[in-house]
Amino acid sequence: MEFTMPVPIPPPTELTKAMCDRLKPYSDSPADHRSDCNALSALLFSIRNLPAPLRLPAPTAPDTPMADIYLKLATPAPGSARDELSPIDEQILFRIRYLREVEIAPRLSADANPAEPRPQSQIHAHVLHELRRELGLLGVSVAAHWVEAAISELAPQVLEAALAQRFQPTEVRVRGAEGLPPVAGRHRGGLRLWLAAWNGAMTGQPAATSAGPNAGDPNNPLANGQALPADALRIELVWTDNLHP
Repeated sequence: MEFTMPVPIPPPTELTKAMCDRLKPYSDSPADHRSDCNALSALLFSIRNLPAPLRLPAPTAPDTPMADIYLKLATPAPGSARDELSPIDEQILFRIRYLREVEIAPRLSADANPAEPRPQSQIHAHVLHELRRELGLLGVSVAAHWVEAAISELAPQVLEAALAQRFQPTEVRVRGAEGLPPVAGRHRGGLRLWLAAWNGAMTGQPAATSAGPNAGDPNNPLANGQALPADALRIELVWTDNLHP
């Protein structure tokens, strides 16, 4: 007898029509429904390259925003037939559960041992907190409604890059930033950020910083300011407020 290996299901990058339809009864208008589906699709897209390990059972009460969304997606729309969920729908529900675990993860205390391994959801939440603080200190003028969307999109990229270098990021710093102007038909503007991330337990000689004429040069932001551990992650990230249909 021959056995066929199951085809792996790629991580979902957007809500399926079935999942989106389950949100429709809870929307005040078609525009709100479209906006809600786009926002959730953006969250799924942002974590597409991350593993999503679960540590907690599925929520049973809408006690947080993500728990509320999970319960709405896990339940057939009122008045509709009880349809079967597809494998990709099941994956969407798993990933919404992961985002809920990020949402409720305990804060990493200031005296926590950075060398102690933590659940990924807690480190993900910590990177979100770090970015909120850092973006709050920026001198770049950005629209307020952009900020949380940018943080939600950028944090998984920082976490993904750090995990690829085999460390959990406990420190994240913005080393430089610039606003991006809107591009007609593509996006409403955005941010380019130069970040550094590292684990507080990293040792070794600090990375060299520039004391020459390029100090403070926005075109070379990673050469400026605070000395970094030699193994710190240096990453350039771009976020844009994309137009949705």
